[in-house]
Amino acid sequence: MTTAIIQEILDGLAPFCDEKYRQGLTRFGIPNENALGIRMPHIKAYAKQIGKDYELSLLLEQSNHHELKLLAYHIADVKKMSIDDVLKWRSDFYSWDTCDQCVMNVFKHLPNAQSLALDWIQAKREFEKRAGFVLMATLAMHAKKWDDNEFLPYIEVCLVETDERNFVKKAVSWALRQIGKRSLYLNGVVTQAIQPLLESENSVQRWIGRDTFSDISRPEIITRLEKKAGVI
Repeated sequence: MTTAIIQEILDGLAPFCDEKYRQGLTRFGIPNENALGIRMPHIKAYAKQIGKDYELSLLLEQSNHHELKLLAYHIADVKKMSIDDVLKWRSDFYSWDTCDQCVMNVFKHLPNAQSLALDWIQAKREFEKRAGFVLMATLAMHAKKWDDNEFLPYIEVCLVETDERNFVKKAVSWALRQIGKRSLYLNGVVTQAIQPLLESENSVQRWIGRDTFSDISRPEIITRLEKKAGVI
């Protein structure tokens, strides 16, 4: 039965396989050995046909097919997931897109997501650690009911990060940038906080500071935040 279900899904996705796209995945830092070459919009559309299915999501996440893992994240029923499920899925991350898609579609809904973000940035493996910072960025975008001050601990840990691995430092910058684009108040907090990073002797901190500042200081960002705050 398990094999039949997997094959049925693979047959349903087959029309969307694109070999040229599959070969090009490596340019974006995504391993393509077990990929089918299916673009994300097709995966999302197929997920809508299936709907939320906890048991099937567990089965697909265990598959060797890259796109089936991504599909699992879009049909997962987070209300039924145990902490063991969550930690297993996080330990299985092997690329930035498996990490980001899972965090943005599943982990952001966890009731303890706020504390998990701080816990996960202590991880050793690159994509497990990235998950913590991606969760911070995702919550900054989607946790509409949070008070701005709840993001201050996230800013503090981002400022001292010195991990040189590409997908970690990019996630740190992403977290700071999304926090800085959440409100005019947080934009000011982040802008002031990263000033020491801009001239830091540590190349990672310097890169994070400059990448963050170049984004959150853009005139269109400031104008949007000022309108949101009622300043203009």
